[in-house]
Amino acid sequence: MYDSYPNPFNSSTIISFYVPKNTFVKITLFNVVGEYVTTIFKGNVRAGTHSTCFNASKLSSGIYYYKIETKDFSQMKNFILLK
Repeated sequence: MYDSYPNPFNSSTIISFYVPKNTFVKITLFNVVGEYVTTIFKGNVRAGTHSTCFNASKLSSGIYYYKIETKDFSQMKNFILLK
């Protein structure tokens, strides 16, 4: 998985990821204390690099964590929302 860009960001950021084979991908968002906020992306994707734009205009400023999951992989990263 790649880092989100830009980071920090104001209202939206792009999350890019690579999968080596066709698979189901889920990206979820958590606040700084680990509470679930929303699902950013969920769906089947083909092998290769993909990007999704996340609009955070309804969220308050702060540090957030996003988790990308597939059947064979799970990773958590963070980004900073500044308003």
